[in-house]
Amino acid sequence: MYGMSGVETERFYDGYVDAMMWANTYGEDHNGDVIPADAYTESRGLTVSAEESLRQDVADFLDDHTERLIRAAVRRKHGYTFESAGHDYALTRNGHGTGFWDRGLGMIGDALDAIARPYGERNLWINADGWVEVE
Repeated sequence: MYGMSGVETERFYDGYVDAMMWANTYGEDHNGDVIPADAYTESRGLTVSAEESLRQDVADFLDDHTERLIRAAVRRKHGYTFESAGHDYALTRNGHGTGFWDRGLGMIGDALDAIARPYGERNLWINADGWVEVE
């Protein structure tokens, strides 16, 4: 049986959240204009509901097939990790022009790319209290 260990799944989740926080999190400045989260010096972190939603994203993506592909990618490419895969999932699903297909993983990267894209765009935003929410 394949199946990622709890540690591997947590690393994937950490990579996913890390990429989502810098690439897909927005807030408003004092004029009400939307700005990327990296313009903020600090947020309070994810709300409980945001964490649950992002964990569900990971659970939905990590079926037996994608887990086998990720394991193959980790074996194939030196320095590629479960955290890298989580990062690539965030970038690929949000159409950032980089991600699984852009890592030199060949057909494995192409397959993961094809699986991730239909999940569609997911954005986060920083609420008035400084907590990160899922849009």
